[in-house]
Amino acid sequence: MLKKIRNIINNKKYFVIILVSMIVIIIVLCLLSLKAKSTEKTVSGGLEVDYGRDEIINFENISSGFSEQIDITITNKTDELKIYSLSWYNLTNSVKDQQNFLYKISCDGYDCNGFGDSQVPAFDSDIFTDVFLEPNFHHKYTITFTYNGSSNKQTFSGKLVANQNITDRAKVVEKLKQRDGVIQRYNHSGNSSNK
Repeated sequence: MLKKIRNIINNKKYFVIILVSMIVIIIVLCLLSLKAKSTEKTVSGGLEVDYGRDEIINFENISSGFSEQIDITITNKTDELKIYSLSWYNLTNSVKDQQNFLYKISCDGYDCNGFGDSQVPAFDSDIFTDVFLEPNFHHKYTITFTYNGSSNKQTFSGKLVANQNITDRAKVVEKLKQRDGVIQRYNHSGNSSNK
């Protein structure tokens, strides 16, 4: 009889050890999956775009007091000046009183600009065009969405797209001159003069 009781206790110990081990493994895996940040990066022509979490923005159940913030970082991984645009693509905006659905953009980085409250668009459109990004620099945009209207359970989805602008060399040179406040006129002999 004593032998049977010892076998039962020993079997229960193994069972408990296995069960506790499995629970610990499951908890560790869950914590690791929560810690892992889902980032989506794309690289095109030397520009790396880090969408922070996902390239597609999807808000559901928008109601009064809604506020959401996203980040997008664009990095020039080359030794050349790059020009890019940032655009809304494939938008679906079901917010009924759109004048109350606003967004603003702040930007961290060299020669980088944002803007204050603006109405979230209802259709595909450009946010910024012909943005200069110096070699090995980045622009980190923080986009804050707010809604203070009276409707409930509205949705918004869309994709932020950063594209490298394919611009001819003459246009780049002219834009650089305008940006730096230097206008150079070329005479027929090919010599330049500052005016």
